[in-house]
Amino acid sequence: MKSFEEIYEIFKNQLQIEYTLWNLDRKTGFYNDGELESGIIHVTEAVMGLARVRVKDNLEEYRLVPAWIFKGNTEYKSSVGDYTDEIVQTLVIVNAVDGSIINADKGY
Repeated sequence: MKSFEEIYEIFKNQLQIEYTLWNLDRKTGFYNDGELESGIIHVTEAVMGLARVRVKDNLEEYRLVPAWIFKGNTEYKSSVGDYTDEIVQTLVIVNAVDGSIINADKGY
């Protein structure tokens, strides 16, 4: 298994890819183009657990793999007012064995 330090680096890189201003703007649906100035991701917990991953070439079979689940919420700063999403949600799931990113909705 990968060390937490390795997993944390993977997590930070994935956050930079997924949580751009453009993506944050689209996720909220609150702001018009150009209004969102910044977003702050608050990581509230990182827990080791099991994630369900689809078995390759078999859409009906899954296996459980050890994974780090990073959860948190987002604070938005904009020209028309600030907003904090109080709901804690899963930000990123990282496979603890190989470091791949797991999409919980798709199962891989």
